[in-house]
Amino acid sequence: VSSVTKVAAASYLGSFVARAKFLTPKIVRSVVGVLVQWANAYLDWQEQMLKDNAAESDDQKQQQQQQKARPLYSQVVGGSSAPTQFTDFERHAVFYAVTQAILYMFCFRWRDLAEASGGGPLVETELDSLHWCHEVEGMQRVVFSKLNPLRACAPAVAQQFASVSSQTNFMFCYAMLQQNRRSNNAESSSATASSTTNGGGVPGGSASSLMMASSNHILRVDLDTFFPFDPMALPISRNFIDPIYFEWKDVGSESTEDEESDEEENGEKDDETNDNEAGVVDQMIAMSISPITPLSALPGGAF
Repeated sequence: VSSVTKVAAASYLGSFVARAKFLTPKIVRSVVGVLVQWANAYLDWQEQMLKDNAAESDDQKQQQQQQKARPLYSQVVGGSSAPTQFTDFERHAVFYAVTQAILYMFCFRWRDLAEASGGGPLVETELDSLHWCHEVEGMQRVVFSKLNPLRACAPAVAQQFASVSSQTNFMFCYAMLQQNRRSNNAESSSATASSTTNGGGVPGGSASSLMMASSNHILRVDLDTFFPFDPMALPISRNFIDPIYFEWKDVGSESTEDEESDEEENGEKDDETNDNEAGVVDQMIAMSISPITPLSALPGGAF
């Protein structure tokens, strides 16, 4: 099976589980657990490959030392040395697609992955005492691995996962997002420098770097755009979809009416926070393989 098919399958599965309202918590946990287990197995395989490479023969090590003595491409163009966290979209495309599916499902279905510490019903005003199912135990290792999946995932998914996981005290990864932004800025500067010195700086380096950047860009676009089960934009057909379609819910949206009325009294402060998050939430709600008209603008009212 080709990597393209695997990437599409992961995206398809993640979008389906996130949006299928009729799926039970047991099924949601099972799917998330299988994907988390696969992602951790992939990391085990990568670590084993690194160990095997570290045990190379003396001749191979000597060749590597000779290559290291040559000027590095990043040094020639003025870039910094490679960070400990790296992202190779082409080589690890399936891993990134699977991880994005996990994060996407978590954002929508985290309520099915947690329960109150005492085993009772989940209360969204008491998120400090959540007990998470064992199926998500390996997620932290995946998110903070050296393959750096948060950098490869669609920005809206990564940002929303950071928000939801922070609000639910599951994990905190805003620092990773900031580090990724700095790395992206550094790479953009390096790419600009490489384009201005093309042909006179590094023999063969510019062409290979541009080819890699092109492949990475194509895979990145695939990860950013393929969400096949996202909002139905047809006003008549959606009447059949609404009963089985899981709509986006903000963390804490199931609070009591009294708490909601108290929040309305302090609307000015809340509006500032909501405005900051609105763009990311809108992207999460409206992700689709093709542009769609805002649902609020369609006949039949808001979705």
